[in-house]
Amino acid sequence: MLADYLQANPETENAHVLRDLIKGTGDLFARGQSLAHVTASGWILSKGRSNVLLIEHGIYKFFVAPGGHVDPGETALEAALREVLEEVGLGELVVLDRKIFDLDIHKIPASEKKGEPEHWHIDVRFAFWNAKGQDVSINKNECLSAKWMAVNDLLYSQDASLKRMAQKSLQLF
Repeated sequence: MLADYLQANPETENAHVLRDLIKGTGDLFARGQSLAHVTASGWILSKGRSNVLLIEHGIYKFFVAPGGHVDPGETALEAALREVLEEVGLGELVVLDRKIFDLDIHKIPASEKKGEPEHWHIDVRFAFWNAKGQDVSINKNECLSAKWMAVNDLLYSQDASLKRMAQKSLQLF
């Protein structure tokens, strides 16, 4: 799945990290991997498809797509759906494609509190559609806030990841 995405999207930033990790023998889906592990997120388009739901991250205080770590026995898609339900209460989403919508590879700073060294997150993103127009119910234990942002506004975002996903959103329908 990850190697297929990289082959189709060779411009992926920090792809060299993932290519090196794929060659290794470790389980990239195990959170205990100290160098890197897979996380999963949901890029959720509104009923009208003009907005996307982003959450304010509880630790880093910036807006991202809802997501988190993959639990043992889960696929990345299952983890993304679970995290969306846990963080913003959306449980009846249309999966727009079972393939990876976007992949972001980024460093996470060391956490003395968690006893974790600096490591990489390989964030696998899936595109979902809130076709029923469900209301958002924020879990304050998971995120600080959530808001619908216009896809067209994100096309001009300073955040390269959000800008890239906004551009890809225009090709979904």
